[in-house]
Amino acid sequence: MTFEDFRDDVFKAISEKPSHYRDGQAVFNFIDNVYGVARQVQFIDNIDCFYDNDNIEAFIVAAYRKIYDK
Repeated sequence: MTFEDFRDDVFKAISEKPSHYRDGQAVFNFIDNVYGVARQVQFIDNIDCFYDNDNIEAFIVAAYRKIYDK
């Protein structure tokens, strides 16, 4: 999967999120549920988009690297 495909999947999940979720929360939950690397990005890479929407893009990049750059 290319980074663009991965990013598109994540942003599709944001568009389908429950109305009470923040965008960063939806990104975190999607990546955690589908790929299982969200907590690694949050705690090892110290990038947290769950509480800070400003970190969404960096979080997506870090998650992609964890999944596909092994």
